[in-house]
Amino acid sequence: MIKAIFWDFDGTIADTTTLTIKAINTLAKEYNREHIPRETFRAQSIKNLIKNMHIHRRQVILFVRKIKRYIQSNYTNIHSFPWIEEVFHTLSKQYIQGIVTSNKSSTVQKHLDKEWFSKNIEIIHCGLWNKAKKIKKLMKRHKLQNNEVVYIGDEVRDIEACKQIWIKIIAVSWWYNNQEILKENTPNMIISHPKDIIDSIKKIENQKS
Repeated sequence: MIKAIFWDFDGTIADTTTLTIKAINTLAKEYNREHIPRETFRAQSIKNLIKNMHIHRRQVILFVRKIKRYIQSNYTNIHSFPWIEEVFHTLSKQYIQGIVTSNKSSTVQKHLDKEWFSKNIEIIHCGLWNKAKKIKKLMKRHKLQNNEVVYIGDEVRDIEACKQIWIKIIAVSWWYNNQEILKENTPNMIISHPKDIIDSIKKIENQKS
C-alpha cells in the first residue's frame, strides 16, 4: 500500500526551464564552452552534461553552486507547472507528502508560500548525487517501507536514486530529461502531463495488490 508521495522540485513542481538553461549557458560562456541548445540539454543526464562540457571534477561543486545561486536569485520568476497545485492538494488528502530537492530549502518554501500557501510540507535538501540517502532519511522519519513510497522526478539521477533504495518512481517528461532518455533508464512509469500523476499512482498501487 502506498502511504507517501515524495517529489522533486525543479522541473517537476516548478518550471525552472528557462532559468536553468540560461544559467548553464551563462556558465558555458564563462568556461569557454559552446552554447547548449535546449533539446541537447534535455537529451542527456546531468552527469553527462558536465562530462561533455569538460568541467573538471574539482570545478563541479562550484559549477553546480553557481547554477543554484542563479535560480535562487530569480525565484520570484518561478511558477508551478499547470495542474500541479490541484494534484498536490488532492494527494494531500490521502498521502504523506514531502519534497527532496537539490534546490535550497528556503527557496522552495518561498515558492510554496507564494503559490500554494502550503503548510506542513517537509522539504529536504540534497546534494547533486546523494538524493537516495536523503529520501531514506525522510522515509525513516515517517517510518515508511520501500513499497510504501513513490517518488516523482524529472531526470535520470532521480531514477538512479530510486533504484538504489528500491522505491517506485514516476518519471515526468515535461522538463529536464526527455522521454527517450527517461525510457532508456526504465522508471516504473513515464508521464507527460501532471493530470496523469494520480492515475499513475493508482496503477502502481494496483500492481501491488
